[in-house]
Amino acid sequence: MDKPENTAGNRPNLWDAVLACACIGLLWVTVGIVLDGLRPLVDERTLTYLSGFLTQGTLAIVLLLELLLRRIKLPSLGFRAVPVKPALVSVLKAYLLVWTANVTYAIVLQLSGLNPPNSNVYTFLMSQRDIVYIVLNLVLAALLAPVFEETLFRGIIYKALRTKTGKWPAAILSAALFSGLHMDIWGFGPRFILGLLLAHLYEKYQSLYPSMGLHALNNGLIFVLALALKLPLS
Repeated sequence: MDKPENTAGNRPNLWDAVLACACIGLLWVTVGIVLDGLRPLVDERTLTYLSGFLTQGTLAIVLLLELLLRRIKLPSLGFRAVPVKPALVSVLKAYLLVWTANVTYAIVLQLSGLNPPNSNVYTFLMSQRDIVYIVLNLVLAALLAPVFEETLFRGIIYKALRTKTGKWPAAILSAALFSGLHMDIWGFGPRFILGLLLAHLYEKYQSLYPSMGLHALNNGLIFVLALALKLPLS
């Protein structure tokens, strides 16, 4: 007979959120040390892609530790089927809000006279035109990031926090952690809004698939538009 989903060790709790954050921090420092050691040996583009894949690899290791050591079950994290049409409509509505937040943020910066740096890691990646790097961008942004980041930040951290703090405090805390992970102070606000919407989708459908869909759409379409329009981003 199968164990019920609420069996101890089967669903994420507050300890799992703390463990995930601690492991992410520890492995993030380790990745930084490795990249600093490689800096004199490789060019900037190679280093940037290594950073991206090592970051996603870090999240994959943390997730694997949670699954193996804490005996977390994938269905309890939100790997559940959802009705496609309503979920798709919700994803598109959320994406419209994401773009509204991005445009509003850009206008506020412009009116405030604040000037973000013209080039950062994201504009650097979007400026790559070779087919190999285009594929690597899409793998990183539209495949690996949505899967690993949503599983950890919504499936484990948000869900664990929600049991102790309620929906909105958990959404705010997990969105702040999610945005902070990207180490981009200028993009913190819009990415924080994205994190809130990702948590909302996860809460609404009790499934990771809609939040993964929004995450993939948000990341992937940016790269596709930059490529199609041939924007001079670096």
